[in-house]
Amino acid sequence: MGKFKIKYLVLIFTVFLMTGCWDYVGVDNISIVTGMAIDKDDKTNNYKAAFEVVNIDVSNKIEVVKTEIVETMGKTLFDTSRNAKKRLMNKLYFGDMEVVIIDKKIAEKDGINTILNWFLRDTEIRGTLNFVISEEKTAMEILNNNALNHPIVGLLIKEILKNDNGVTSSTIYQPLYRAYNNLHDNGCSLAFPIFRIVENDGKETLESNGIAVFKKDKMIGQFQSNESKYYLFISNNVNGGLLTFDSNKDNIDDITLEISGNNTSKKYSYEDGKFKFLITTNTVVHLSEADEYHANISVKKIKELEKQAEQLIEKNIQKIIKKAKSEYKVDVFSLGSVVYKNNPKLWKKVKNDWGKKFLETEIEVKSDVDIINTGFFK
Repeated sequence: MGKFKIKYLVLIFTVFLMTGCWDYVGVDNISIVTGMAIDKDDKTNNYKAAFEVVNIDVSNKIEVVKTEIVETMGKTLFDTSRNAKKRLMNKLYFGDMEVVIIDKKIAEKDGINTILNWFLRDTEIRGTLNFVISEEKTAMEILNNNALNHPIVGLLIKEILKNDNGVTSSTIYQPLYRAYNNLHDNGCSLAFPIFRIVENDGKETLESNGIAVFKKDKMIGQFQSNESKYYLFISNNVNGGLLTFDSNKDNIDDITLEISGNNTSKKYSYEDGKFKFLITTNTVVHLSEADEYHANISVKKIKELEKQAEQLIEKNIQKIIKKAKSEYKVDVFSLGSVVYKNNPKLWKKVKNDWGKKFLETEIEVKSDVDIINTGFFK
């Protein structure tokens, strides 16, 4: 009798293991969204959204994946997304969405807190969802771009952002979870990548174009592509990219160093009510390109090139610090978070006046560059 009971219990347990997900929905009953563009109607101030939806009917192993753009309007973002059902047989599914493109005017005028909150509340959305700002007249123009025949714009933008800091270090990777934390954490500031449309071989395609900087949740300006690398140096987000400079003082860049690693540290002191910061960058590079003059490079010359690279980094970091203080008048580098993490009591004392204190703060930059491979025989 005991053996019979054991077999009976095992059978019941096995039946439970064979059951499916209680909320399972077949792929043929959903419209998979890979990208979304958010604009606003100038007359009604209602949201205008465009959804990049995978066309399952024609996307298979033989044919290239195809997508379609579905446009809707609504008073709120939720209302807008639900209204898409009026034009689709199936409900939109956001679990595989890779990117949300926000109109620059919304970021500047309304802010992006409402947008972030809506996506955080949706149970289908992943925390790794990417947000970018459109530099075009509308966000929809970015989503509608053919992007050199890439079948999925949302996926293309995600891959550009994910790999950038190891290749060019020209923009920022800012997924949903990190954006929300930066917006609400003490002393942190928000930044988003910017995308635009450019011409390539007679055709239009997409290109990242620097970093949008924010005061709280509103966009107040941007760092161009040539400035963004040094913003990333400050925030310790450089894993690759190039440094080019003129070593011969003839106004022609003749040296290219490839960054293979970097570590940035930030320290501060506080005396007589004033802060002083020290930003230190330690960068490892390879000498990847040089003119004939450097064909037989010496150890002395390597040291000279290292010094010139250090001066280049220090000079450009100081440039964007000056720009942040003079134009934006806000701590876009999250230096306040350094104070908060090291001394919460001090931060509590100064946080309400941090904007003024940041403008008065002396910021020193020290860079160390180490050339570990010249590519030449010595």
